[in-house]
Parts: sequence; C-alpha cells; structure tokens
Amino acid sequence: LSQAFAANEGLALLEYELKFLHDITLLIAAVCRGSESNKVKFVRSKGSIDSIISCIKALLVVMESVEEDQQQLYIDLAEKACDSSCKCIVVLCKFEESRYAGPSVGGMAVSSSHDHAQEFHRSGVVPLLIKVTRYSQSKESLSLASTSMAAIRVLAINDEIVQAFVAGGALETTRLALSIYGDNPTLVSVALGVVRNICGNDEIKTTLTGDGTLQEVLICMRKHLSVAAIQEHGCGTLAAMALRKASNACTIASLDGARDILNAMRKHESNVLVQRQGSLACRNIISRSPQLRDTFMDLGSEDVLRKAGRFQGSVDEAYSALRDLGCQIGMVKFDETGKQVKLQMFGDKKAAFNPSFEESKDIQDRISAKANQSC
Repeated sequence: LSQAFAANEGLALLEYELKFLHDITLLIAAVCRGSESNKVKFVRSKGSIDSIISCIKALLVVMESVEEDQQQLYIDLAEKACDSSCKCIVVLCKFEESRYAGPSVGGMAVSSSHDHAQEFHRSGVVPLLIKVTRYSQSKESLSLASTSMAAIRVLAINDEIVQAFVAGGALETTRLALSIYGDNPTLVSVALGVVRNICGNDEIKTTLTGDGTLQEVLICMRKHLSVAAIQEHGCGTLAAMALRKASNACTIASLDGARDILNAMRKHESNVLVQRQGSLACRNIISRSPQLRDTFMDLGSEDVLRKAGRFQGSVDEAYSALRDLGCQIGMVKFDETGKQVKLQMFGDKKAAFNPSFEESKDIQDRISAKANQSC
C-alpha cells in the first residue's frame, strides 16, 4: 500500500486494496466474535498478529501522506480499514462473558484474551495504537478515535503494558478525549475505560488524581448520568483510584465524588454492573478513610447499598461497604418466588449426633501400661 501510494501510480489498485483490507478485517472480527475457539485458532496461525500490525502501519502511511483536497477518497477508505483493524484487536483481546463459547475448568470459563493481549504487545502494537488515536483526534475522526481507544483499553491488562502506553502518551490522548469530546458518550465511555485500566498502577493513579484527570472523570459522570456504561466505568475508575490509597480517597471525597457514585447507583438501580462498581467505590473510599463515613451516611448511602445487595452480582461488594460504614447487616434468603424465607445460621440449632468418643478418667495409666507392654 505505502509503496503504491508513494509512487503515485496504480491508484485504482490502491482503492481496491483498501476496500479489501476493510472487508477482510471486518470478516475476521465477525468470525471471531463470541467464539473462543476461533480466536485461538486465528492468533495461533503463523503471522496472523503480524499481518494486522503491518496492515495498520501501511494504513497510517496512506492516511498521513494523502493531501485532503486531492484524494479524500483514499483517506476515507484507509480510515475505515484502520477502524476495522482496531476492531479485530478488540474482539481478539476482549473476554465476552455474555457470549462466551469456549472451554471451562470446574464450571468456570477459560479465556485466552489475556494471552492474546500480551502477544499483540510483544509484536509492537502499543505505539501504533497511540499514533492512530492521535491522528484520529487531530482529524476529528471520532469513530476511529473511539475504536483505537477501545483497543488500548482491552490491551492494558497488566503493569508492563500499562507503563508502555503511558510512556507512549496514552494519558494525554485520553485526557484530550475527555476534555474536548466530552459531549460524545461513545468516546467518553471508551476513554473512561482506558483510565480505569491504567489506574491498576498505584503510582500512575495517584498522578491522575492530581493532574486534572479525576476532575474530568467526575465532570463526564455528571454530564452523562443517564448512560449506564459511563457510570460503570466512572465508578470503576474511582474504585481503582481509591484502592489502597487513603489520600486518593480523600481527594475524591473533597471533589464531591461520593455524591456522584451514589447518584449513579440511584439512576441505574437495576444495572448490576453499576451497582457492583458503585459499591466497590464506596467500600474502597471508606475502608482506609473512616473519617469519611459521615459524608457517605449523610448522602443516604446505607439505603442505596442495601438495595445493591439484592443482586447476586453486587451483594459481596455492598455487604463490605455497609460493614465498613458500621451499619448493622445480616443475611436473608429468598425462594424462587421472591419471598423471604428463614435462613438458618450455624449454631442456631443444636446439632443432633452421637458422640464419637467416651470420656476416660484413667487415660494416663492406660497409656503407661501399653508402653510397658511394648517394652
């Protein structure tokens, strides 16, 4: 592609190749989506990951070299092909729990998404994705920016990859997305997802609480209160920032973050993901900063957390948050009709079993006698 364009010849062939790359990468994503076995087969195929990376490299050459006023057609085709290439990375490196069709161990799903992310990292995809994101933001190609940042998010799964993204400038592109494109819910959602994953690094997340990123997160949560995905990522980001960092928790509370968490949980009362991340955020903020309990209690957190505890997917987090708030909590059980039934706790009823031993008052004498017989 890059050679054909640089020679400024065979433009009809170039158009065909760009359309072909778009179609073939869309096909790969469609075939692998929801199928763990197909994902594994593709990644294990010789040269598969390198071919996607080479494709993005060539497309960047075309996108950055074409004069907009002369050959806009090729720019549009290259951007579409780059967008579909990034979608391939998202599909191959994302665990799709709701559509999972793959192996299991002990009844638990086993995914290769973590291994695939590491393979892409080792193949040098990190600087390419940052370059694509910067290009898309400069050209205001928001669809491509959203897809490239989604790829960054699914790849940022461990400290090594997170540090590589941060060193390459991923924080700057993410903050830009939150500040300039804050009215676009799709772009805001993926940008918050990137921040959330990056906050897995303790040092970096402390930096983010003081460089304006935390404020941008809270602004986006307030602006898009009705968007469940943004509230989930927002609460998840706050939970990650506060984990093991009392100073970060205090900073969040000082910016009225506690109210934003509870507002998200109230607005999306039936969304288990929002309830789980919101409960986790409450727990992480309170656990090492007990002086903030009154702040949460004054905002009505007890009632919100008790409602979150009704869901199987958020009951543990809600229980932990209520415990750290100092609330009186107990366990209840519901039958299949939703009716509360009595939950028998260990020790409530005296166990009925026969003793397995008989008390003996001359045990020491018997032991000595047995020892003498052996001699």
